[in-house]
Parts: sequence; structure tokens; C-alpha cells
Amino acid sequence: MTDRPNLLFLFPDQWRGDWLGCAGNNIPVQTPNIDRLACFGIRFPNARTNSPLCAPARACLATGAAYPAAGVAGGHDDLARDAPTIFQRLRDAGYVVATCGKNDLRKGAYMRGDAGAGDWLTALGFTQIR
Repeated sequence: MTDRPNLLFLFPDQWRGDWLGCAGNNIPVQTPNIDRLACFGIRFPNARTNSPLCAPARACLATGAAYPAAGVAGGHDDLARDAPTIFQRLRDAGYVVATCGKNDLRKGAYMRGDAGAGDWLTALGFTQIR
């Protein structure tokens, strides 16, 4: 078995990349934990989002599709259970693919009061759900 990199994706909603200590700016906010992660990883300081809304933006990232093709127009929509995702590809490559906290890929269902997401998240490629 070959060594593979560990991958950690953080998806905060209200977080200005230029307000991180690792961005090199002199700011009044202290961000030592994120700075340490950035020191040992890769940052994408020029990355932009496909949508200013969290659910569509996360669906675009999960599917690799542009906003119109990802199938999540707003916060009331869910990513289709049968949508091909990066999480499935990582799982199929032998990675443990975990999610914790809110991932907003099923935000519409949560808004409608349907909190049961285990089978749906497994279908999207997650192997551990917290």
C-alpha cells in the first residue's frame, strides 16, 4: 500500500480568508489553530465560490459541477441522493470519508424537519457520520 495524503476540508460560512494569521495580514484576530493546519497543508488563497449561498456552493464542490448543473439552487434544496460526488470517489479509492457538523448537502430536508440523513449521506459517499 502506498502512502496517501490525508485530506481535510473545512467549510465555514462566515470566514474571511484574509483575516487568518497564515494569510500574512496584520489583523486583530488570533487564529493559531487554523494557522497551524495551514502551515502543514495547502491553502488556496485565490479560490472563489460558485455561489454566495452555502448549500449551492457545497453542492458544487461535492459534485465538481458548475452552479446551474449541481442541482441545488438555494438553501431549500437538497443535493440529489444519486449525484456523483468527490466523496464517493475518495471512498472508492479506499479513504475513510467522514463528515461532522453541518455539511448543508441536505439543508432543505433539515429545514423541513427531516433530520434522518444517515442512509442519504452514505449514498453520497460518506463512510463515517458524526
